[in-house]
Amino acid sequence: MRNKRVNYPKGNAMVFPLELAQIPEEEKVRDLKYLYPLEVTELNGMVMDVCDQMEYDGSPMYDQYPDKVTMERMASGICCHYCRQRDRVDQKWLRPMVEIMLCNEMNCRRERRCRHNR
Repeated sequence: MRNKRVNYPKGNAMVFPLELAQIPEEEKVRDLKYLYPLEVTELNGMVMDVCDQMEYDGSPMYDQYPDKVTMERMASGICCHYCRQRDRVDQKWLRPMVEIMLCNEMNCRRERRCRHNR
């Protein structure tokens, strides 16, 4: 198997530490996502698409206490979509990974919305 060369948005080296302090927090998180493995990068895109669809007033994503059943249903939909695109997927890690990524992305969006409303 041959390794593919990947072009990263900030080049092939990490940012010099002094410059890192000058980068806004949201940009730091986005820039570090290039370190994700290819499969996780694809899953992250699907998670972000689902969260984009859930960004509206009254969305369950912004409830004070998000519903676990809704979260599991969203994660299940992402897993099904991912599995349909692949012939064989090791599902042992897939569902927990998607649930973690979904919770993380929703938390980031909730924090951003809370900061914006202040």
